Amino acid sequence: MRLSLLILLIPALSTANLRDKPKDDSASSLPKCLTYDYNEKFSQEYCKDIEKFYEDKTELSHDPIVEVDWSNIVIFMMIYKNTQVDELIEWHYKTWLQHTGEGIDIVFITDDSDTRSFDEILPHANLIKGKSHLYKSLSEDDGKKLRFKVIDSLAFLSYEFGNDDNKKYFIKMDSDTYILPENLLKFINKLHLTTKLLPVQFGKAVCARENMCYAGGALYGMNKEGLIATTKFILDHPNTYKEKHMSMWKADRNLMEHEDYMVSYAFRNATNYPVIHHPNIFNFEVEKSGLGSFEFPVISYHKLKSKDKFEKYEGYFYFRNGKIRHQTKINFQMPPKQRKK
Repeated sequence: MRLSLLILLIPALSTANLRDKPKDDSASSLPKCLTYDYNEKFSQEYCKDIEKFYEDKTELSHDPIVEVDWSNIVIFMMIYKNTQVDELIEWHYKTWLQHTGEGIDIVFITDDSDTRSFDEILPHANLIKGKSHLYKSLSEDDGKKLRFKVIDSLAFLSYEFGNDDNKKYFIKMDSDTYILPENLLKFINKLHLTTKLLPVQFGKAVCARENMCYAGGALYGMNKEGLIATTKFILDHPNTYKEKHMSMWKADRNLMEHEDYMVSYAFRNATNYPVIHHPNIFNFEVEKSGLGSFEFPVISYHKLKSKDKFEKYEGYFYFRNGKIRHQTKINFQMPPKQRKK
């Protein structure tokens, strides 16, 4: 596995930033996932209460908890040279990124073989208040699995932002994911208050193993403690990706071949903390996923493959003046369910 030379600098950085892991747990004895009370069957079946779990860990000293804003957040996205992906990048800038705030950093990770310049790949970067970055990964081509590119990206983020005290949360998203930023920021602040600077990974939990759930790859996030620990674990255990972790739902599916499982596995084993589940980080479009609720609004949708869909979602969830619509004002009617014949 060939990675950028910058990852050689990460172990020393990681040691300086890592907290001591809880000594009374092992990854195998942890809950499969954690969650707030969403009154959701999945959460009740697979997850334990997040507030109780973290409350039991907060004997560790920590600084006063200050509310998170956009200047504390880094979003990163895997891209490659492709006309459709270029169009989606343009409409990220023209839609949901317009609703983020000053100080946000967004990192686009393309391949080293992509010879285009920053301006050629990101010509609309000046449309937002935040700062855009372009990183060209030297990682080995892993096809659609993206494991090596993600490992290199985590190392780059750890190196680039690891000593920046202002950067606290790192959100990975797919190029065909649409985010409602106001709802994402609200959820991050809720997590921030609950978890009190202890390691965090959150996403849509997928529970395809007997002993753990992982965060689906459409969108997941970690705080800096989680990012540094995960990166260090992967670099300290470079053959992890070769392991076989078979799905209990599909006997021929090795979950370790997929970056989202690999990252969650590394996070769990590095920190002794489970993934935090949010039911409304959706893996599909609105027609299949629904509209969330007033109490638990939607954070993201997935599989938006065209600019037309990005435009439509802006109309569904935002007024023309850029204000997010209240739950009762969402401009979308769910189609009636098909009757079973």
